[in-house]
Amino acid sequence: MFTGIEISESSLLVKEIQKKLNPSSLKPIDLLHTWEKRDLQWCYRNLIDLYDEFYIFYEHPVHNFKNKLLRTKKDECMKFILEYIKPDEGTGVDVTISSLDMKSMIVCNHDGDIFSAIHNPPRE
Repeated sequence: MFTGIEISESSLLVKEIQKKLNPSSLKPIDLLHTWEKRDLQWCYRNLIDLYDEFYIFYEHPVHNFKNKLLRTKKDECMKFILEYIKPDEGTGVDVTISSLDMKSMIVCNHDGDIFSAIHNPPRE
């Protein structure tokens, strides 16, 4: 399912991603209301075109030991999004996709929704 290089000692990096996503420690339902719903075209324009590599953090819905953090190239990342995140079908995977500098992050859920959680594109 996942492509890229798995980061085995990822606990500190995962904590950093989670802290960036929720700096105010909001409840999940309240946090969701701070994010903007997006579509696949937005992912192309605002993530894939701006960055060369990403972190993909998969959160298993039941077992934490099945969580994974990977580092992927942009082509692998977009292939993953197109293959597993299907907004029109209402299916997806619970993942956070982050630029390596963590200035841009999207959150996808098992219902195929895509949200921009943080979006501060790099300056040219």
